[in-house]
Amino acid sequence: MTILNKKNNTFNDTIIGHPKGLFVLFFTEMWERFSYYGMRAILVMFLTTATIKGGFGWSQSQSIELYGFYSMFVYLTGILGGFIADRYLGLKLSVLCGCIFQCLGHFLLALTIIFDEIVFFIGLIFLVIGCGLIKPNISTMVGLLYKKDDIKRDSGFTIFYMGVNLGALFAPLVVGWVGEKISWHYGFGIAGIGMVISILTFMFGQKYLHQIPKEINVYKEKLKLTDLIKSFTKKEKERLLLLLIIFIFLGIFFIAFEQSAGLLILYAQNHTNRNFLNINIPASWLQGCNPLFVVCLAPIISIIWEKISKSYKYISPIHKVAAGNIIIGLSFLFMIAANLQEKYQFPEESPIYWLIITYLFQTIGELCLSPVSMAFVTKLSPKRVTSLVMGIYFSIFGIANYLSAKIGKMAFYLGELTIFEIIFFITIMPGILLIFFSKKLIKLANEKN
Repeated sequence: MTILNKKNNTFNDTIIGHPKGLFVLFFTEMWERFSYYGMRAILVMFLTTATIKGGFGWSQSQSIELYGFYSMFVYLTGILGGFIADRYLGLKLSVLCGCIFQCLGHFLLALTIIFDEIVFFIGLIFLVIGCGLIKPNISTMVGLLYKKDDIKRDSGFTIFYMGVNLGALFAPLVVGWVGEKISWHYGFGIAGIGMVISILTFMFGQKYLHQIPKEINVYKEKLKLTDLIKSFTKKEKERLLLLLIIFIFLGIFFIAFEQSAGLLILYAQNHTNRNFLNINIPASWLQGCNPLFVVCLAPIISIIWEKISKSYKYISPIHKVAAGNIIIGLSFLFMIAANLQEKYQFPEESPIYWLIITYLFQTIGELCLSPVSMAFVTKLSPKRVTSLVMGIYFSIFGIANYLSAKIGKMAFYLGELTIFEIIFFITIMPGILLIFFSKKLIKLANEKN
């Protein structure tokens, strides 16, 4: 039911107890992620495909490196996107401009079939700019739909995160299939159509986003960086320090997690028996395992954490980040098993179930830390720099993507088995370390003990 408050002329709209604006952002982000993950699912394979078959004919090493650079800048530009929203365009206009840039970028990739590689790289640049404007600001908008102490904030971000993964689920199924079976360029074009739907959703849903101010910066004047730092209270500085520490552990997690679009997809394409019921499953479809597991498991993981919280009185997001690092480390034990089985029992290919179990564990780890970390950022960041801090948050993903590609590239001369073992150790140990120091870190957040 919609209730009009005549005094302030705003709408009191909710669906299942959450603001309707959440679902406008849900579907905007769902279609944006459909476009991004659809393009991502076929990018490396497109680059490695011979020119006679419509690709660029690059080596696997070159393709993974380009993907690493691209994905790094996609997230690094989030800092600039957050700064632009805080100081110049505001949240809504920043997101709309980002969607338009992304839409143009996908269609430029599709036009590579007519033009040369220059158009392809211009398209990637447009995608980088668009994502930089969208990612930090749309997440900040979700946080602004709720009051600081609203207990529904975390569940709101979980719902929003499910939208992200619904888009990521259908993207490889549609874009991946069209790209692999019909034409890579048609696949990029479908990703562009997804962005058109995203733009329309956001524009027609504006009336439900009345809580979002035109400018988020609480200062009328635009402070210099040094003055801005001086304006922080002691508690704000402690919380920002905590966020920076958490960002390091999130970066370690995503170094492992982002192997899925590089090393793991090539492993699926070249070393995995993808025949199921006499159907040869496209390698890109395996990219849908993670979002499918997210949609299925998100409610279950939430319930499990609630029960754990009741037993232990309080579970901090810090504990969940630690759990995520440990669980994703365990996931690479299954890739070690796949590699060993390929060498000693299946000389040509490893069974597909090893990859599926790997994606299952990675998803559980992701659900432990990703939604709560976004909520944590919007909760602890000073309001005047929330978008900027959210941009830094997403920039961590960019650095992690680049390092992930560098590590994945090493597999071509060290071997996949060695890389899987390295990733196992560099994720398990930081997770244990974070649990050990969790009490001291919780004090920085001024949370319950």
